[in-house]
Amino acid sequence: VRYIRLLKLTDEVRKLCRQYGVLYQDIVMLQPTRILRRKNIEFGIRVLAELKKAGHKVVYLVTGAPDAHNPAARDYGRELRKLACELGVEDEFHFLSEAFEISDEDLVSIYNVSDVLFLPSRQEGFGLPLLEAGVFRIPVFCARVEPMCSILENNVNLFDLDESPGRVAARVVDTLGKDPGCRARKEVIKHYSWERLFDERIRPLFLD
Repeated sequence: VRYIRLLKLTDEVRKLCRQYGVLYQDIVMLQPTRILRRKNIEFGIRVLAELKKAGHKVVYLVTGAPDAHNPAARDYGRELRKLACELGVEDEFHFLSEAFEISDEDLVSIYNVSDVLFLPSRQEGFGLPLLEAGVFRIPVFCARVEPMCSILENNVNLFDLDESPGRVAARVVDTLGKDPGCRARKEVIKHYSWERLFDERIRPLFLD
């Protein structure tokens, strides 16, 4: 389908989208980060759980993977997986680098299929992902910490680290619901994708 080609998805990201149904999710959360405790990924998992509880189809994509040679990262990765299981979102939470090594071209593709950049970090350096999100025109949700508060003025939604995951989840839904570009893309994918047409109209013919 031509509109899928316009996303310029790499082969690896195309496989990822097919495996996890990324293009058909209501919300695709992206956190491009390494697996470090200061990245506060557990807060994102709790927001993910609140979104799922509210009835939304959602996935949370973290680009990094637990470093097998770093005991601290490995332990943190296990804790995150355990939390995802406890909250019932183990099928919606993914470490992308466990599936493939992410190239610059892959990262562009991942941004192209994401709806929101989510950065709940307790501490950050320069904040490059905010600039990347600005280029790809996707809204940012990030913790109210420096330098994140000072990088961009537009399309950035700040939250306090002690804010409830449920409240942040509601703000994500409200922000995306008011974004006509996001709504238009979801409408195109829902009604006009080849995969959806095949699954709904052609595949049943072979099952009868």
